[in-house]
Amino acid sequence: MARIQFTPATKSKGFDPIQLSTASITRMREEADRVIQGMENNRAAELKQRTDNLQAMQANADYTEQITKENNAIQLQNAKNKQQQAAYNIDTSNQQAQINQQATQDFLNTIKNVSKTAAAQSVKNTAKQLEDQTDLANAIDLSTVIPTEKLLESTEAEFSLTKAGIANQQGIVENGVLTGESYFNTVKALATEHGLGTVGMKVLHNRMFDETQRIIQNKRIQSDEKIYDLGNGTKFSGIEALNDPDKLDIVQDATTRDVVKFMRQSFGVTNSAYFAEGNQKVQARNSTERVAATNRGIQFYQEVAKEKISTLMDSGSAKNMSAGFQQAKNIFGAKIAHDMLIESALRGDDTQRAILATLDLNGDGTAYKDVWSNRYNPMMIDSRRNFIKDQKLEDDFLAAKWRNTENENEETFFQSFDVEPEATMQAMENGARKHRTSVSKHFKDYYASVIRKTDEDTVAQYTDRYNKKALDLTFINNLPAKHRKAAMDLYDAQEKAKYGKDYEGIKDKFETTAKQMTTGKIDAQFGTSMTYLFQAEMEKRYDFHFEETRDANLALAALMKEVNEGRAGSNPENIFHRMSAKGVNAFSFPNLEKGNIELLQRVRNIDKHLKTKGASVLDEAYLIAGEDEMDATYASSETGITEYSEGIYLVRDRLNANPAYKDNPLTLAEVFNRQRMANNLVSGRNAPLIMPNPTQDSFSSLPTNVQKLLKPSNPPMMRRRGQEMIKSHILGTPLPRRGETNIGPTSLKAFAPQVSSVTFDTGQPGIDVFFEDKNFPSVLSGSVKDIGYQVNPDGSGYGNYLVIESIDPDTGELVDVLYGHLETKPSQSIGQNINSGEIIGKQGGTGSVQSADGTIASIDFLSPAPRGSKSMTPYKNYDSLRRTIASQFQ
Repeated sequence: MARIQFTPATKSKGFDPIQLSTASITRMREEADRVIQGMENNRAAELKQRTDNLQAMQANADYTEQITKENNAIQLQNAKNKQQQAAYNIDTSNQQAQINQQATQDFLNTIKNVSKTAAAQSVKNTAKQLEDQTDLANAIDLSTVIPTEKLLESTEAEFSLTKAGIANQQGIVENGVLTGESYFNTVKALATEHGLGTVGMKVLHNRMFDETQRIIQNKRIQSDEKIYDLGNGTKFSGIEALNDPDKLDIVQDATTRDVVKFMRQSFGVTNSAYFAEGNQKVQARNSTERVAATNRGIQFYQEVAKEKISTLMDSGSAKNMSAGFQQAKNIFGAKIAHDMLIESALRGDDTQRAILATLDLNGDGTAYKDVWSNRYNPMMIDSRRNFIKDQKLEDDFLAAKWRNTENENEETFFQSFDVEPEATMQAMENGARKHRTSVSKHFKDYYASVIRKTDEDTVAQYTDRYNKKALDLTFINNLPAKHRKAAMDLYDAQEKAKYGKDYEGIKDKFETTAKQMTTGKIDAQFGTSMTYLFQAEMEKRYDFHFEETRDANLALAALMKEVNEGRAGSNPENIFHRMSAKGVNAFSFPNLEKGNIELLQRVRNIDKHLKTKGASVLDEAYLIAGEDEMDATYASSETGITEYSEGIYLVRDRLNANPAYKDNPLTLAEVFNRQRMANNLVSGRNAPLIMPNPTQDSFSSLPTNVQKLLKPSNPPMMRRRGQEMIKSHILGTPLPRRGETNIGPTSLKAFAPQVSSVTFDTGQPGIDVFFEDKNFPSVLSGSVKDIGYQVNPDGSGYGNYLVIESIDPDTGELVDVLYGHLETKPSQSIGQNINSGEIIGKQGGTGSVQSADGTIASIDFLSPAPRGSKSMTPYKNYDSLRRTIASQFQ
């Protein structure tokens, strides 16, 4: 087949002409015809479907109208009003017919003017007088105001335009081939073909219409500017329309009108059907958004209702809970109403749940827990679980706070362990217990290591003293409580080896004899300054005779022989030789007192050595004090008030006057012990040292009147008051005033958080206290007077008890404080000093106890009585004293 080649008059380099055969042109025509035929077939199918739909809609019109009236009369009426208003606006402008006619004419003119060549153009028809009406018309859903046949007519015109465009493009190609038209002109004609270009432009404009309306409307419903009117003068913003379909409808209509105006002004469109496709999408989207707004509005007001209902239910009032339930039932239904009631009970407390249990919702007197047990019972289980969960969360929070405290103070805790391990651990355990947790393991491990080292050192100390036969009660009473028993066992063995099995009786005999010899009274309770010197000399002479005989009985017999000889005054050389003045019950012991002349000489000698040797005088044997003086000093230390010799005071005062000792002054005990060790080295004795005691060592720094209070010749009451003054002087704390009992290191107020009850039993001279942690503290300072166990035949009694001789802070008088029902036998020893607030044992149930858990801390105030007398005479001022004590526990 011959090929037809298009050859332009002038051919540019690189230009490829279109090469087509006649057969190719024929195939192109056939393909174009097939495309057009396919379009016609599709169009016919669309028309048929539309016709069927219209018939179906018409058939169901009556039914639809009936359902609509029944279910949504208000919404239907609103829609009708809007349609009528839109039709009315168009009718009153007398432009409806003109708009429809003009739209049809626009399409017909376009079809009529389609050219077979690329130069043909359509004539645009604009009408200024129709601009406002066109804006309004395009903003309305065409299906509500334009008859269906008119829309079909417009669509048919557009369809005809499309077919004409396809045919015209085919003609352009054929004309270019047959006439030899340049490729440039052929492509230009195809690109500017008016028929399909108009269709494409309409598609673009409709897309722009749809997208522009969507963008503008989205921005408007996010604005809080009140520019819209409900029709009654009430202004509202776009954001308020989000949850209100009526307000959203107003915003949508305003937006669509503005977009129509924008599109008309931008593209000169006056045809009301031109934006039908875009407007249809807009109306569909608007409808969907109004449904969403309705749902959001329902949800919003439901949440408001839930909030009000929850407030009613949470009030804890049966009336409000019933009202809230009924309101919830009306809005949400019975199931959700019950759910809200149960949720409220879970949020509330036990009282609210108790009210719910008895709530009568049916009005027949039946309780909620009985009628709806399937809901109430699981709720109660959940409330318990929530309580446990909340407690665990709180416990975890408190534990975390305690761990943070440990971390922030770790170095401080470790340093404190090195100095006061037991006190530090007790303080940490108290802190951890308040935070519902325990001390961290690494602190416990460090404490254990310190205690092991401390324990080892302590055991080594009292074992060394035992080996040197120098173990004494003063030393033992200052040991940690857990070591006292072992040390006391060694002391017991030491004293039995020295005095025999009845060593306590022998030592009591020494004390009684010394008091009788120095006071002249057989039953003397108190001694004089000479009493301690006499007793110390008796022990010294006993040691001498024991070393000779190695028999306790023989040594005691030899000692008493010397004492009796001294009492008789028959041997002036006897160390115990006693002289008395006629008619006066006063005695002198010249052989014991002759040291006064020696003391004056020693003082002069000490001053001389201090000027030349300084502190080295402490290590010169017998320069400061002799054996007798030091033994007497040691004997006095066991009574609680140490009386040092004048030489000890002198050296201490002279050396502390030196600026070198300003920041670290010497104590009396240090001076005494240095001199004692120097004397032991020379004599070969293992004479005991004095345990450092700041209370005793500060005696000489007190005013003269306080020193007089502490003289051994004064009653214990006065001496203990002197001790209080010393503590006040050392610690910088005020002396206890009337009604206060903070003599010791721990105030009773510190135990108040652990006290759950304090009772005053009629006929009992004391109080019963219940300590939650079972730690039983002393309530007054004093010294241990008696330890025992009492259970009477009738089952009554104190069980394990401890008696501490104390001072009534209100009157200054002596009082025996009995601590009863201790869990175990007290570990303290007779004569041991006890501070107020010191833990003396565990609250127990020995003896006769009536309490919730079978334990109690009984504290009775008794008149002073000798040890072992078992006297239970109430202290005369017990009522005022026990109320003073009780007030500090509350």
